[in-house]
Amino acid sequence: MSRFVLISLIHLLFCTAAVEAAPAAPAVGAPFAVTGERVTTQIPKGWKLAWMQGDPAGGFMAEYVPEAEDINHWRGEYLAIARFPYPSATVLKQMADKKVHLSEVALTQFMTATQSGCGGKREETSHGLNQIDGLLFAVSGGFCDKLEPNAPFGEGQFVAFIEGKDFLHKVQYSWRPGSAFEASNNKPMRLTKQKTVEYLEAIKASRLCDGSYKACSGNFR
Repeated sequence: MSRFVLISLIHLLFCTAAVEAAPAAPAVGAPFAVTGERVTTQIPKGWKLAWMQGDPAGGFMAEYVPEAEDINHWRGEYLAIARFPYPSATVLKQMADKKVHLSEVALTQFMTATQSGCGGKREETSHGLNQIDGLLFAVSGGFCDKLEPNAPFGEGQFVAFIEGKDFLHKVQYSWRPGSAFEASNNKPMRLTKQKTVEYLEAIKASRLCDGSYKACSGNFR
């Protein structure tokens, strides 16, 4: 579901952005190196880069799952890192004049899309707008108790949109209970306190770097 939510978000949020000719995109699903500003976040030990799609110099998405998982039918945990081109300068000015943050708009659209895709009851955490190390983070989360066919016991996520200098970035952790018993515990998010802290701390520790910076590690290959 996350990949389709991301594609919908791109159309909703950036349909007003200027369209430019681009070189041929890498093969869908295959990893590739990216250039320019990007998120650096700690990839959990034992996880693999399972899917990647987009433009090496523009918007892209990278998906991670534990080594034993299949990205098309994962059952446990999931991480998505994405980068979105900003809309036009005119749209950005209009938003600034209205004192609207792009990260908040993106978060609202993401949460609306996940609500629409839920086949049962969806519960959400509060939305937060935080300044961390000079970066603006819009953060929220939610859990849908029925998401067929791949998540019959539900799916939850914590997600953050981070405003960079050149791009808008997303970091998203998701999880799926493996049984009705798991889905009946740790409500409303069906997630243990330890895992909740782990995901949120990983999101908060995410930072941005540029390809020219020595501190920029990891290149999605």
